[in-house]
Amino acid sequence: MSVVVDVQFLAELTKVPRTYLADRVADVARSPLQLLNGYRWRDSYAEGVVRLAHIAHVRADTDEHGPLIVGPKMWRLLTGEVLQSGSYHVALRAKSDERDLRYVDDVLYASVLSWHCLAPESIDARARHISSLLARIDRQLEMAPMGIAHIGMYAERDTVSADLRRARNIAAVRRFRANSKLTDVYLHYYLPRISENHSWTIDETADSSSRLDEPLLDDPRLLFLGDSLSDTNIAAWHLQFPPAVL
Repeated sequence: MSVVVDVQFLAELTKVPRTYLADRVADVARSPLQLLNGYRWRDSYAEGVVRLAHIAHVRADTDEHGPLIVGPKMWRLLTGEVLQSGSYHVALRAKSDERDLRYVDDVLYASVLSWHCLAPESIDARARHISSLLARIDRQLEMAPMGIAHIGMYAERDTVSADLRRARNIAAVRRFRANSKLTDVYLHYYLPRISENHSWTIDETADSSSRLDEPLLDDPRLLFLGDSLSDTNIAAWHLQFPPAVL
């Protein structure tokens, strides 16, 4: 089969039956109805939709342009949507190109899955604070005349977890009382982006905290200096990535 499955888990993944998603797809396969907008469901485990993938679009593209890389363009052809940040998986059967195994042709079938986990327990576990890390930094700076700390981390891909983690990290920094002369703490969140137009892109969101009236650095970011959206305080995971030129 070639299907598109989009699911938001409402329970922790450890509590979801192993065949849960396969059972949802099997229900669709047995259905006598053909729903243009897909087959939606909701229960105590998750809510989501199963719909048919546009496998014909993939075959037409490979017929015209040759082997296709397994990536954002294939996702767009199968789903009709531009791939946004999130957890996703592609499963397919096709012939690999001898020059580069990432490119495929003669696609027999292809299915895609995108998901988030909105279970409160899961969000709480992922929103880890950094108090223990700050304590370790404080010990390292015990004899230093002054210290600045930069803490970098990957951003959570779903906005609920990312916002909660950011808020808890900021609260942890404000509560922390350093024994050393730690002056500034900068928190950096890095969000990898996927696009048909860019080989590799990362967005950076940074927060600063200082014992002084103003942080020592005018721009708290490490990788991207210059024009910035930081004054708006909008995190990267709330910004829509520029769409691909289709």
